[in-house]
This record gives sequence, C-alpha cells and structure tokens, in this order.
Amino acid sequence: MDDNLISQFLDTPADADYGESDLIKMRKAFVNEKAAPEILDYKGDLVARLQDQIQNQEDTVANTDSTNAEGSLARAIWRLELARAKHVMRAYLRTRLHKLETCCAAVLADQSMQTRLSQRELQYAQDLFLESGKYMRDNILKDFPPEFRATTKQSNVSETYDMMTRPDMDKYVFMRVLEDRGAVELDADGEDVAELMKDDLYVVRYNPIKDLLRDDWVELI
Repeated sequence: MDDNLISQFLDTPADADYGESDLIKMRKAFVNEKAAPEILDYKGDLVARLQDQIQNQEDTVANTDSTNAEGSLARAIWRLELARAKHVMRAYLRTRLHKLETCCAAVLADQSMQTRLSQRELQYAQDLFLESGKYMRDNILKDFPPEFRATTKQSNVSETYDMMTRPDMDKYVFMRVLEDRGAVELDADGEDVAELMKDDLYVVRYNPIKDLLRDDWVELI
C-alpha cells in the first residue's frame, strides 16, 4: 500500500518535511472560524486544494481493486478519511454562512468585511439582504407608520444603523500562541499587557488579538 497516498488525508504525513496536511489546516481554519465572533478571511486556496484532493481520492477509491485484503483495507481507510475531510470542509463553510445570515447587513455595510468573503458568499449575502428586506417591507413594515419602515434603523431620525446585528468583538476567546510575540496590550488603555510566548494559553477578549489571529501569531481553540 502506498504510504504517500494514505498520508494525503492522515494527520501525520509520511514525509516529515511535508508539514501539516491540508486536512489539518482546514480543521484549524474551522476552529478559528467557529470561535471568532467576526467572519474571517476566506481560505479559498485551501478549500480549492482540499476539493481537488477529495476528488482525486474518490477517483483512487473507485479504481482500487477491492478483491484482495490489501485493496479492501485501502478502500476502507480512504473512505473514512474522505468522510472526515468532507465533514470538516462543510462545517467550515456552514459556519461562515451562519455568520453571514446573522450579521448580513453589518457585513455588507463594511467594505473591509466584504473583502473577506468568496464571490459566492458575497452574492449570497447580497441576495439574502435584498430578499429578507423585501419580505419585511411587503409583509410587516407596510403596516407601520412611514417613519418606522426602515429595515436597518429604528426610525428615520436614527443617526446610526441601530437595527443591525453586529459581531460581539469583546467576546472572550481561548487562544494558543504559535510564535513568541513579546509584550502585547490587551486593552485600549495599555494597562493590561501580556508577554505572549509560544504554546502559552490565554482567555482574552477577541478585539485586542484579532490582528494576531489574522497574521497567524495565535490560533483559537
């Protein structure tokens, strides 16, 4: 049995120099996305690579001779890893869609947040916002006084979009430090400073460490 084929999806690659498998990277991307209150950058290259690997592995499984014990074992292992890879990738994508559905208007109102989406996610958010707004206006808001018919403001005199659901950037998260970072301020006043060292674990507010997460200095757990 070819160890390199098996190692495409297993947690421990056959070659130590190969580094983390794409499945491990996807699982970490999913955990980060699940734990972070805001939507993170879309891992487009990783998703594409894993999709290609899944397709190649499905072709391999289909063409493997299962009439002997070795082939039968190989097919069983590949099918198990295929199921795991598909589950992790679907969980990652569904988590992002859930965030879009929860904070759709806030995402569309912020250009920087839009750049984190794939083209399909952006189109989905735009369609969702338009269709849900149309439904509200046609079935509920039409019976309200004119000054209270906005879908993103409590009234026409509101100075901000006070009806938008926004991510809670002060949510507390668990994080692991991936590389020595040194002193980092964990509050706006600079009174709470932590010395971030590799493999240290912390419970912190998300907002002060969001840039560290984006730059891969830390990961959420």
